[in-house]
Amino acid sequence: MGELLRRTRGGVAVTMTGADRFKLGFAAPHVTGRLGYLRALPDNMSTLLVRSSPVHPGLDYAEEPDDRPGHRGDALHIYDDDGGLGGFAEMEAPGTPADLGFDGSRRPTTDRFTTWWFRGPTANIAEIVRQLVHMEPSLLDEGDRR
Repeated sequence: MGELLRRTRGGVAVTMTGADRFKLGFAAPHVTGRLGYLRALPDNMSTLLVRSSPVHPGLDYAEEPDDRPGHRGDALHIYDDDGGLGGFAEMEAPGTPADLGFDGSRRPTTDRFTTWWFRGPTANIAEIVRQLVHMEPSLLDEGDRR
């Protein structure tokens, strides 16, 4: 992934272009349950989508990567299409897996996902990133306009 994936204070930043094909999985113990999609706009404006969902490190997140059958436990996925499926990117937070009882039966679960959407001056959006996502908004700091 090269420069598309980089560490930033508080987590990692992934540049999603819709032109580079990859799928990343993040293990449940390493996910806070809150992620943000940040996009810089012209005229020093930006948008931010913040998604909050439950993450339980000990449960069985069952989606397996195509190249790693048997690998389980990723509570967050980021997919970027190279144009083969239309050129898009997505963030997947599946919620809590069905809970297994001691007798092997599955018990239903109910999750609450919260979504916030913001649009405004870049400086204001950067502060919202710090407060809600607990990361430094490196894309804005670098002036990336993708």
